[in-house]
Amino acid sequence: MKSDIDEINQLFADYDQIQELQISFSKEKCTYDLKLILKDDIQEIFTNCLLVNFYNIKFLNVQNLGNSFTQWAGLHIIKRNDGWEYCNYELIQIEEEDVYFSFYNFDYEIISLF
Repeated sequence: MKSDIDEINQLFADYDQIQELQISFSKEKCTYDLKLILKDDIQEIFTNCLLVNFYNIKFLNVQNLGNSFTQWAGLHIIKRNDGWEYCNYELIQIEEEDVYFSFYNFDYEIISLF
């Protein structure tokens, strides 16, 4: 798994259709984690996907999720430098405001769904 901000921001340009969105609670850390699987074409069955895990999410705001498929175009991760505890990064959506949250850490990888 990787955690390079520049690379994932480039991948978000290609992978922007939501295949899976899962929020889970970690009893050990008492935090919420978010798993996001994005595809470049939701209609294509056999294709690569971008799996992103966000750890210790805060201030989650999601709008306009649903319909036939949901596209989150313009996702972008920003490194925070304001000293908020456990909020090292933000996920924003450029030009839209359908999703926003802060988080402590993340990792990602390209996976195949066959």
